[in-house]
Amino acid sequence: MEAPSKWPPPPVWEGDRVVSYCLTAEQQRQVFDLLAPLTDIQVAYVTQVLGRAHDEYSFQCANYEVLPSFDEHREQMRTIDDLTTRLGLLVFAQIWPERLLQTDGGDDAEAVRRIRDLFDSLDILKKNASRLAKDGDLLREFRQKPTRRRDELERHVIWHRVFQIFIDCGKPLPASRSGPVHDIIRIMHEALHAPEPSEDSVQAAIRKFKALKPEPWLIADVPGYVSPS
Repeated sequence: MEAPSKWPPPPVWEGDRVVSYCLTAEQQRQVFDLLAPLTDIQVAYVTQVLGRAHDEYSFQCANYEVLPSFDEHREQMRTIDDLTTRLGLLVFAQIWPERLLQTDGGDDAEAVRRIRDLFDSLDILKKNASRLAKDGDLLREFRQKPTRRRDELERHVIWHRVFQIFIDCGKPLPASRSGPVHDIIRIMHEALHAPEPSEDSVQAAIRKFKALKPEPWLIADVPGYVSPS
């Protein structure tokens, strides 16, 4: 990522929301107040990390919400296989099929290229859909089903990033049942419409995280950061 000419980069606003990630202006202020004091680089870094947490959590949740069942997905592949075959035959049956892809003022050579591309694409689509319909293991890999249970997403995607922020910014990370860590996690849960975090679960997660003896590393992703070592 290319470094902006000024740090911290100016926030991108849309109404009262910073569109670079999920927090409203008020929630952002609360987060930075809980982490204060921060350098300009750390402010940019926190913005970046919380943005990544937002993007990943939203993507994973979307997978749970829109992914059809395995049987439904396999049937969709069979339908695609069938429809691509029928479409290809219908187009090929025309006397001048390339004219179906000719634009106003376009030449015949361009239309011929388009019809060849169409048949090539339909052939690839049919073959892949047929393979996915027949090979259950391949379809499972294709589905990209979230690798974690829904109740694990918050811990791994939100909590661990918040823990790492405290480590990277040189802030204490006490294994308590309340405090700035819990407050920021609650803010993130609220912004992401995630279930209310359990104080006991967060406390236990902090203990396990600290047992790994984490070291600052994420902040190295921020352009312009120079390690104190």
